[in-house]
Amino acid sequence: MPSTASFRAHRLRPAAAALATLAVAGATLAGATPALAAPGDSGDLKVHRAGVPHWNTQDDLKVCKFSLSAFNFETVRLLTWAIAPQPPTPTGPTLSGSLTLIAGRGHTPEYSLPEGDYRLTWTFTGGVAKEKVFQVTCPENKKGTPGGKGEDHHTGGGEKNDTWEQPSGAVPAGGGGMSGTGGDGGSGIGATPVVAATLAAGLAGLIVVRRARRRVHGAA
Repeated sequence: MPSTASFRAHRLRPAAAALATLAVAGATLAGATPALAAPGDSGDLKVHRAGVPHWNTQDDLKVCKFSLSAFNFETVRLLTWAIAPQPPTPTGPTLSGSLTLIAGRGHTPEYSLPEGDYRLTWTFTGGVAKEKVFQVTCPENKKGTPGGKGEDHHTGGGEKNDTWEQPSGAVPAGGGGMSGTGGDGGSGIGATPVVAATLAAGLAGLIVVRRARRRVHGAA
């Protein structure tokens, strides 16, 4: 009988050890699961073009002036971020700052950078750094350049108009000359009736004189 009890005790000890090992492994896995999904890891930092409400969850990856808006950072209270040219350049413009979050959300004021591609990175204590690339491009500047050319073109057009107006101005001058010539011709044509009238008057006078002479001679 004592030997049977001893055998049972030996059989129970390995089973208890196995259960203890499983319990420790389960506790280890349970502790590792929260570490894989730290609060705030699902958060995102959005890029918004100027004028977009900070609660808008859409990303604007082509902007001129812009702001940053944080979403879904849960219990995270402070977020750090940085913006640098992409690809990196030693003398390129950079921006960086920290963002205080309330209920996992927050937003920055508006910023401006020279045109180009930029990489935005952000992180927080206990979190994994994340990043995204966006582009700064300002259509107003591009519109201004063609507009400037358009003004130059307009000026050139003005010069063409000036050139065109000068011949137009010369045409009335030439026309005036032609009118003068026509006037001279008109004066000649206008003088013909006067001459005819003068000749007619002269002939009439001559006829009257001759008739008077005939009467005188007839009376004599």
